[in-house]
Amino acid sequence: MPQTFKPGRFRGYELSPVVEVPGEGLVPQQSLEAAEALSDRVIWSLYGHLPEGGVSIVGDFDDYAAAAETYSRITGLVVPENLDGRRLLRLPPGP
Repeated sequence: MPQTFKPGRFRGYELSPVVEVPGEGLVPQQSLEAAEALSDRVIWSLYGHLPEGGVSIVGDFDDYAAAAETYSRITGLVVPENLDGRRLLRLPPGP
């Protein structure tokens, strides 16, 4: 049975540029520049940090703007501009 998404279940979020690496699957990168060096196809993933440790995927998006908008809709917070395309690891869970 599929899990129901519950915004309050996460203690924080992260936004990461991700590429598919042969033999490894989808692999988060530290920056958009690093991702683009590996692949022409880069997506942005939104992860939720679980209270017990680890992360759970919230969704994959075609670009940073779509991933950031989803984070903002879930939490009610504004995501900072990410002009240099870096991986954002410690985004708050909301008010």
